[in-house]
Amino acid sequence: MKKLQILTIALSLSVLALGCGRGGHTIISSSDGQNTTKIEYGGQMAFNTDNSISAMSPRSYLKYQHNDQTLEVNCDSYGKVAYQVNNTASVDSLDEDGKQLLTQAVKEILKTKQKR
Repeated sequence: MKKLQILTIALSLSVLALGCGRGGHTIISSSDGQNTTKIEYGGQMAFNTDNSISAMSPRSYLKYQHNDQTLEVNCDSYGKVAYQVNNTASVDSLDEDGKQLLTQAVKEILKTKQKR
């Protein structure tokens, strides 16, 4: 009987965790009159020392916009990461321009997290 209760509780918590989806959702925006930056992300991410993403939780995302340049990074429910730069087709890896946008986005995220 005790094992059945523990199993029921564990199963309930698992379903609850799956239902939470992306987890936290954060928006960072700034403007200095000439430049506008907006970052939106959800889920969990880990960053490398070179300001790239080392890991993303399933169904997590990052949207970065600096003036007219955009970058979207999405991790599907299977853990596959796809990138989209300046509204082009989704790709599995970034070119140099995409890497530069990602570096800018990660630097802004880390700078904001340090202020907290």
